Amino acid sequence: MKCPAFSLSRRGFFGRCLLGALASLSLNLHAADPANGKTVYQMNCQACHQPAGAGIPGAFPPLADNANLAGNPDYIAQAIVKGVSGPLTVNGKSYNSVMPSMAHISDSDIADLVAYILSDLNGSSDLTLSEANISALR
Repeated sequence: MKCPAFSLSRRGFFGRCLLGALASLSLNLHAADPANGKTVYQMNCQACHQPAGAGIPGAFPPLADNANLAGNPDYIAQAIVKGVSGPLTVNGKSYNSVMPSMAHISDSDIADLVAYILSDLNGSSDLTLSEANISALR
């Protein structure tokens, strides 16, 4: 006796659905491009955080060698999308200024920017950030 729920045609249908769902999920992952991230950084960040990410003491915190950013790509993305204000301590130094929202930057460019900040300015090897996570922060 054959069970219609497990016939070859049904397995094929469900298999195609599963494959399609997995493929659509993979589109939300972005293989970040730190080289593009550097360009985005130069256009949007370096005026305050300086070309090498050292910041300006007492005014704008460093992004390079910043212990708060290590292994925290979602925090960086949230700061870019929503901005940051109020007291902040970075590497033992206090800051109390305002970073405006940079929500005009695309999700893809934010992923690249975060990869640049983590890899080039902080020596991290985590270069993949979900664009869906960035989109959810908006």
